[in-house]
Amino acid sequence: MKSLKDAGIHPRTVSRAVQDGIIEKIKPGLYRLPEKKPDAHSSYYVIHWAIPSAIIALTSAAVYHELTTANPSEIFIAVPQNKSKIRLDYPPVRIFYFPETYYKTGMVSVKTPRGRFRIYTPEKTICDLFRYRRKLGESIAIEALRTYASRRSRDLNKLMTFARRCKVEKIISPILKGLIG
Repeated sequence: MKSLKDAGIHPRTVSRAVQDGIIEKIKPGLYRLPEKKPDAHSSYYVIHWAIPSAIIALTSAAVYHELTTANPSEIFIAVPQNKSKIRLDYPPVRIFYFPETYYKTGMVSVKTPRGRFRIYTPEKTICDLFRYRRKLGESIAIEALRTYASRRSRDLNKLMTFARRCKVEKIISPILKGLIG
C-alpha cells in the first residue's frame, strides 16, 4: 500500500479497484492483476510471492506430482516452525509449521515460464503424508504410496532414505512390501 500511496493512488481508489475486480488483494498491502487464463499452478506462484518461505506440501504436492486423485479446496504449505502467524487472503491455504530438519529436507524449486515456486519431491511428500496421516487421513498417504510404487520412475532407495529422515520408515516399509511383493 505504501508504494501505491507514494505513486499518488488513494487507498479508497485501491478499495474500489478490488471491489470492481480490477485488482485482487492477496494480503494486506499486496495486490495483483487478475489472471485472464490462470494455469493449474497459478496459485502456487502467488503463494511463493506472498510467503517466500512457503513450500507446497502434503496433499497439494501429491496432486502436483500426480500421486493422488484428491482435489483439496485449500493449498497445503509448509513453513518453518519458528515463523510467526501468517495471514493470506488469497488463495486459501492450510499452513503446517514444520520443524527445521523436516522443512529443509526434500525441497525443489520449480521454474516455469509463468513463475517459480518451491515444492517437496514425491518421495518427501509421501513421507510427510504418513507423518500427518492422523490429521489428513491415512487413505491419501496409502494412495500416494501405491501410485508411486507402480511407476517405472520410482526410486525406492530414495523413498526409504526420506522415510528414515522423517521417522516413518517403520510405517511405510510393511505397506510398501505389501504393494511390491
